[in-house]
This record gives sequence, C-alpha cells and structure tokens, in this order.
Amino acid sequence: IEEYILEEVKDFFQKVEIDLDIHKDQLKYQKIITEKDFKDSEKVKISYFYENLFYDLGDREPNGKLKAKIKWGITFDEKCAPIHLGYVDPSFRGYNKNLKIQYKDSQGRPYRRYGTIDINGSPVFYYIYFTLQEILDVIK
Repeated sequence: IEEYILEEVKDFFQKVEIDLDIHKDQLKYQKIITEKDFKDSEKVKISYFYENLFYDLGDREPNGKLKAKIKWGITFDEKCAPIHLGYVDPSFRGYNKNLKIQYKDSQGRPYRRYGTIDINGSPVFYYIYFTLQEILDVIK
C-alpha cells in the first residue's frame, strides 16, 4: 500500500506543479495533525507543531526570502481536504463552453482532494485525501 500511496502523491504534486522529495518530506503517520489538535490546546502544546511540522521550515534564497520546505501527510477525513484537484484541458481558453474543469478521470474516479496548512498564504503542509475503500481495494 505504501508504494501505491507514494505513487499517487507523486502524481498529485506533479499536477499541482510542486517539486519535492515525497519520501523525505512525508510527515509519518504517527505524527499526523488533526482538526482536534487545533481546538484542544490543553492536550496538544504548540511545541508539538514546531517539533513535527515547523522544525525545518526551509532555506533562505540568495535574496534572503525564505523558501518554504513543504511537507505532506495522508488523511481519511474530508474536513481536512476541502479542495478538489480538477483537470482543465490544456486547450481551454475560457471561451469554449464545452471544455470545463473535470473532477473525475476517464474511468470515473474522482481526482484527488487535499487541504493545506499555510503560513503567510503559502502552503507548508498538504493533507492528501485517500478513501478507506480505495486503500482496501489496493490491499485486495
């Protein structure tokens, strides 16, 4: 299943045109951050976020600007993945009403859903949505 997830994540980042090392930048499953972590500050200290997500935010570019180091993890919670990755035909120019954003591939499967944690409007973490059924189908 790990190979399947990594291949799907690689495909996802290619579609959103982000170049990263998917093996190196994955937040391990036992470190995942959930919606509850943001609401229940008594249970999860802010240091947890720094130790697991923000400890290596990125490198400085020659102009001094911080180049964020993007991380990712999987989620089974649709609330963590409100954004639908769609497909727009490269020939679409805005005036052809027959060409629209497609949210399902040619086999009827939905394109990947995702969500982000942003700093100053730039994503530093991607939640990539998988369904439990999808995972079970791959295992079978």
